[in-house]
Amino acid sequence: MSTRFSPSSHTRIWEHLNDLDDDIQSLLNPVDPPDPEPSDLPRCRGVITTNKAMSSGDSTINGWTEQYNVGSGWNASTGIFTVPAGQAGLYTVGLTVSFGSDSTRRLIFIEGDAGALLARVEGPASGYSQMCVATEVQLTAGQTLRPRCYCTSAASIRGDQSPASFFVRRVL
Repeated sequence: MSTRFSPSSHTRIWEHLNDLDDDIQSLLNPVDPPDPEPSDLPRCRGVITTNKAMSSGDSTINGWTEQYNVGSGWNASTGIFTVPAGQAGLYTVGLTVSFGSDSTRRLIFIEGDAGALLARVEGPASGYSQMCVATEVQLTAGQTLRPRCYCTSAASIRGDQSPASFFVRRVL
C-alpha cells in the first residue's frame, strides 16, 4: 500500500526527516569544542639571575625577569599567576631556587588561593643549596599561584650562581 502526499505536505515531511537526521547525527557524533592548540594554552616562565635578598619569615618571591607569558596570566613583578578567563584545566607548576647564605631553616613552596599549600621542599640550613619543587594542580579561572620561600633568618637567593626559575603551564 502506498501513501500519497500533496506537494505542500511533501516539503514538510522532508523537513521533518532532515531534522530527525540532524538529531540522530548529533547523538552519534557529538560536537565537542576543539582542543586548544598547545601554542594557545596559558604558560609563563621567569628567572632571577642576580642575588636577591630575602627577609626572614614567609615571602612571595617577586621581581622575576619574564621569559614568556602566553595568555597574560602572570605578573612577573609580583610573581603571582592568575588563571585567565576560560582557561580552567590541569596546570603544571615548578619552582627552583638556590640559597647563598646560612639560615637555620629554608624552604620553598608553591601556594594557591587562601594560602593553600600545593607543594613544598625543605633544604639544608647551612651553606649553598639548590631546591626544586613541582606539582600538577586542577585550577579554575581566577585562581592564583605564588612562588614563596621561608627563611628563619635573612637569606639571599643566589641567582648569579644558578638562576632561580618559576614556571606555570596548562597541560589539559
